[in-house]
Amino acid sequence: MSSARSPAERNGRTDNLETMQDHHSRSDVESPPAVGSALQSAVCDGSGLSDAQVKEMRERHGPNEVQTKQVPEWRKIARRYLDFVSIIIILAAIVSAAVPSEGGRGWTSFGLLIFELNLIVWVGYFGDRNAGNAIKELEELSAPSAMVKRNGDWVDIPVKELVMGDIIALKGGDIIPADCQLLGNPEKDDKMKIDESSLTGESLPVSRGPGEEVLSGACVNQGELEAVVTAVGANTFFGKT
Repeated sequence: MSSARSPAERNGRTDNLETMQDHHSRSDVESPPAVGSALQSAVCDGSGLSDAQVKEMRERHGPNEVQTKQVPEWRKIARRYLDFVSIIIILAAIVSAAVPSEGGRGWTSFGLLIFELNLIVWVGYFGDRNAGNAIKELEELSAPSAMVKRNGDWVDIPVKELVMGDIIALKGGDIIPADCQLLGNPEKDDKMKIDESSLTGESLPVSRGPGEEVLSGACVNQGELEAVVTAVGANTFFGKT
């Protein structure tokens, strides 16, 4: 039994879809991105980028990854000292030291409570850090790759190493690794079926053919075409939203 979407959700999806449609309509009428005469020749002759061109484009546009905001380590520790349980322990320690009991103050209780507080904070911090490092290593091991034309040969490289101007091969089942413009002959080559539900929320696939733009994060349902990368990392449609 499906649940009805709220007006806010429907409006949000509609706005995102209109933005996507406007983005595609601009890509249909505008000329290919100005990536330089050397890169355009690499696309035209089908040889792909050279190592020197890849280095130049990476220095200019950065890697093909969206950087997430990292929380400073001191802030993670401070949050643990300021959570509900830690505050209760701190208050208990202050009371035990400030209120006389049986002719003296509870300095022993104060010391034990402070020790317990630090034990809880630091054991929890190092546990979370080790878990985070393990997840990061797993992500690196399972990092997606793409077939790219470099120096005239097809090579399989990690997606984060893609640069603007790279020629990549797309086929059914692939997640599009960067904003691209499809290559080929519009009159001879079949269009691809692209699932953009991760970007727009719409479940129906759309058809894209040579000369049209496809966006990072969308999934190829059907078809095979080559494409030239037009934007990477934070400069992609996904990176800006």
